[in-house]
Amino acid sequence: MTDHRHISIQHLNKYYVGQNPHEKMHALKDIHLNIKKGSICGIIGRSGAGKSSLLRTLNGLESISSGEVYVLEHALSELNHAQLIQLRQRIGMIFQHFNLLSTKTVWENIALPLKVAGYSADQIKQQVEKLMTLVGLDNKADH
Repeated sequence: MTDHRHISIQHLNKYYVGQNPHEKMHALKDIHLNIKKGSICGIIGRSGAGKSSLLRTLNGLESISSGEVYVLEHALSELNHAQLIQLRQRIGMIFQHFNLLSTKTVWENIALPLKVAGYSADQIKQQVEKLMTLVGLDNKADH
């Protein structure tokens, strides 16, 4: 897969087992999706439509029942745990329910994952400033 698709989903199906082990809920049904590099894509739908299940498959937090998911040209089903962790470090994801650290400033909350990932102080400063400008928070760094 070398056509610059950053995300490619082919024949994705996800089943959840109900209270009765023989009962399955078909949460994701034969999904096909290709997102090219540089694109911005939103996933919308009613509650229970499978949005969260779909997004969780994109970083390997949710297993798939059948089909394939490629992210940055890697088939998620072929990655071991360590490789999946490395890939997740290259993926930005904002969860629907997230928590900021109330004892940290906006700048410190943005910097924290970069510190954990082992970035240098200079790299962190550069990246945080770039991201704060991108989302229009430059004047809120110390809040």
